[in-house]
Amino acid sequence: MDAIYRSVFQHISVGAILVQRKDAQTFTILDVNPSAARAGGWKTYTPGAIIGKDVKDVFDGLLKSGLLDLCNKALNTGSDVDLDSFVYEDSEVPHGIFHVRLLPLSEDTLLITYDNVTEQKQTEAQLKRHEEQYRSVVTALSEGVALYDREANLLAHNASAERILGLTADQMAGRSLVDPQWDTIYEDHTPFPAEEYPAMVTLREGKALHNQIMGFSKPDGSLTWISINTEPLFLDGEDSPNAVVASFVDITERKEAKAELEAKNEELEHFAYTISHDLRSPLFTIKGFIGLLENDIALGRKERLAVNIKQITNAADKMQLLLNKILELSRIGRLANPSEAINLVTLASEAVDLIRGNVDARGVVVDIDPALPTVVGDRIRLLQVFQNLLENAVKFMGDQETPMIEVGLRHDEGEAVIYVKDNGIGIAPHYQDKVFRLFERLNPHIEGTGFGLSLVSRIIDVHRGRIWIESEGEGKGSTFCFTLPRGR
Repeated sequence: MDAIYRSVFQHISVGAILVQRKDAQTFTILDVNPSAARAGGWKTYTPGAIIGKDVKDVFDGLLKSGLLDLCNKALNTGSDVDLDSFVYEDSEVPHGIFHVRLLPLSEDTLLITYDNVTEQKQTEAQLKRHEEQYRSVVTALSEGVALYDREANLLAHNASAERILGLTADQMAGRSLVDPQWDTIYEDHTPFPAEEYPAMVTLREGKALHNQIMGFSKPDGSLTWISINTEPLFLDGEDSPNAVVASFVDITERKEAKAELEAKNEELEHFAYTISHDLRSPLFTIKGFIGLLENDIALGRKERLAVNIKQITNAADKMQLLLNKILELSRIGRLANPSEAINLVTLASEAVDLIRGNVDARGVVVDIDPALPTVVGDRIRLLQVFQNLLENAVKFMGDQETPMIEVGLRHDEGEAVIYVKDNGIGIAPHYQDKVFRLFERLNPHIEGTGFGLSLVSRIIDVHRGRIWIESEGEGKGSTFCFTLPRGR
């Protein structure tokens, strides 16, 4: 062994044992470096004490561990054998995890190097467990999480991201932030360019962003709104982000609820204005006729007293009627009757019977589709829906010579739509958004309070349905359409 080899052998930090094979079971120890005992944690031997011995006489676990077979393999093939995490223990060497290398130097000479990596492997295992725990936490989060590199390519994401975005794992894989398939908008429904995406801004400017609102179209065409937070990730010594984490939650229902609240507030404002206007009229009437009554009494016009009192009574009755209607509307949704299965064919027939006098007097033919579904809801309230819609159709039939009303069912994109269709006077387009407003009367010459359709709209709303009107204009008839869930 030359001086250079000897120097390296003696000073390397890992344990090193040089052996020579006599036969498959006998390997004589030729040399041992000073680090061998430390790296192996030997209990009794010193390096010099084992030179000349058969290796398995010193390390009695070699056969059981299979290491002796690997030594033979290395010599037989002439190839190095690298064992990154070899677990070993015998009477001389305490239990540990070792990085072992078997290096054949000739046909029968083998260099065995090893280092105790127990602590390192335990640390790696602990880190791996922590990583798996963090991964499990991210996976379990209800909010979507996505990790992008500095080039805006997707590195990782959780299942919630797929659910919120409406994409499969395969569809998510490899999709970058600048992918043209993203169809996104701002809250005002203007296009949301990719360079302004929160994650892109964070990558560009290195700052975290919070509560950024974005709308996007899912593959099924539905619009979903999300609130996004981003956080930049930096490598040591770098000023620009190496990656960005984006987390996001679905706020579609929240935005819809906000829009509904705003609509309700607008409706409430109109409601307050309407009440003040409609109740003011009978009050003015009462006040005016009280003045006339006082004047007639003062002048002794007894013959006019009855007329003035009658006008005051009529105005008070009108006010009472309006107050009763307002009270009834306020009760919708609060004092609900028990839900039950309702056959709408039967219910529509009952509604026709309730207004039979008006139907027959006008000569209206009412056709009820036997395919009307069975729904679950408040029977009394839904009967009011059909009664009011049918009464409205009869009332606004006009001079139609063959008045007809059809109560039917159709399917719009898989959704069951119930409708009450007439061939009456119709409704001009600019009036169609007003028909469901409280006390809104489009024709003051036709008797009514303007309350019935407001009541209908409120009942359908409480049943989690929708209602709207379709009409091509005046003289073209009207179709009142509404939806009801099959169960509540």
